[in-house]
Amino acid sequence: MHPSVSLVDDGVIYPHPMSTRGSARADGRRNREAILKAAAEAMLDNPQASIAEVAERAGLTRATVYRHYADRDALLQAMARTTAMHLVPTILDEMRPLPWREAMEVLAARAISLSAAYRDVILSIAPHLEQAARVAVHDEPILADITARRLSGEFDPPCSDAWIALCVRTLCLAAIGQLTEPEGDQAQLTRELAITLGGLVDQPRFTP
Repeated sequence: MHPSVSLVDDGVIYPHPMSTRGSARADGRRNREAILKAAAEAMLDNPQASIAEVAERAGLTRATVYRHYADRDALLQAMARTTAMHLVPTILDEMRPLPWREAMEVLAARAISLSAAYRDVILSIAPHLEQAARVAVHDEPILADITARRLSGEFDPPCSDAWIALCVRTLCLAAIGQLTEPEGDQAQLTRELAITLGGLVDQPRFTP
């Protein structure tokens, strides 16, 4: 007999609890996807969009949204995490074949252009940008790339790979944070970020 159904004595087939649980998980996944999509759309229209607005746009009740996300901050962090999960690997794949400075130009361009596209959402999480970034992107995803470049002989800076990776993250977040300012110049930010990132591996040796 199929594991997802049960046959009782009267010959009627009833759903097996496993089938119910599987269906509930699928419904939960669909709801989360609908909520995140609706939240992105709602906050592009209105950075201060409420849970009620997100629920209405997703075609769900507020109770359903709250069942998945405890509050608005939790929803914003989920949006950041989902976006990062899709974008970070793609950006890293684009960077790896390039020399360091060219790779940093790609990183700067992608970080600023994508952040500009989601500027209203970033405005919403600006006070917690660092925290949101740490939730969205675990560890330092560029660390392995820096280590590989050092081992290949491309560069040999005096600072540790972990420190350089942390500097990359911090500088990117600082530049992204500048986009919350009305006078923020996207082209200038991209140029300055690329130059600064590129210079991280050109540090002179420190002699005490």
